[in-house]
Amino acid sequence: MPAMFFTKKQKLEMKKRRKKKLSAQKENGELVISSKKRKREENIDVVQSNEPKIIMIPKGLSGKELRKFRKDTRRKVRQNEQEESLISFISKEEKELNDAAAIKKRKSKKVYPRINDLLKKQHDEKLQSTEERIRKEADDALPKPYKCQYVALDCEMVGIGSDGKQSALARVTLTDWDGNTIYDNHVQVPSRVTDFRTHVSGIKPKHIQKKSALEPNKCRNEVAALMGGKILVGHGLQNDLKALLLFHPKETIRDTANY
Repeated sequence: MPAMFFTKKQKLEMKKRRKKKLSAQKENGELVISSKKRKREENIDVVQSNEPKIIMIPKGLSGKELRKFRKDTRRKVRQNEQEESLISFISKEEKELNDAAAIKKRKSKKVYPRINDLLKKQHDEKLQSTEERIRKEADDALPKPYKCQYVALDCEMVGIGSDGKQSALARVTLTDWDGNTIYDNHVQVPSRVTDFRTHVSGIKPKHIQKKSALEPNKCRNEVAALMGGKILVGHGLQNDLKALLLFHPKETIRDTANY
């Protein structure tokens, strides 16, 4: 069948006749629903369930068509004297995903630990507790003067220079045998800091300001007085002593990086 073409004049005449027909139907009290609106209302699929009601969104709607669909659906709900706030919209894809998740949740079984795993965990906890008790007994047996000979050192650095790879001292901490802090201070950095290394050092700009940080020389003298004549314990002490510009006898250094 050949395609039909209408001139502009014919289209205007058809439009006028359609308007005239619609106005006559309205005067007679007849309900007029266009083919597009009828098709859209046919696509409104309400899933029967407990409140609230779920409205299925037809597939392939554009943004404008989707907004119109929601608006028409709410109007239809109001005409049926139903509560508009109790309806919710969902696409077919979302419904399929929700159904699949619900099925998977129903199928999932509760996993109980194996008896061998429970026995192994109990054995490991008992072994760890025994080791800690033995270590504590051995520690308590040591005389106090012997413990006072040891001090642990740890320094935190920040990056200076154009690339931030050069290290500068920013914090010094000393602890005794039992792990009690005997010295902990931030140090002023004379050069411009280009990398605070906060994720490793925990240093922030406020920590090395003049109000809250010591001058490098003062910090060096205080640390040297506390370390004098002690056995120094730490990890990578060569780098810490280099940053402090201090020397400590090799025979009184216990560096865990070497063991």
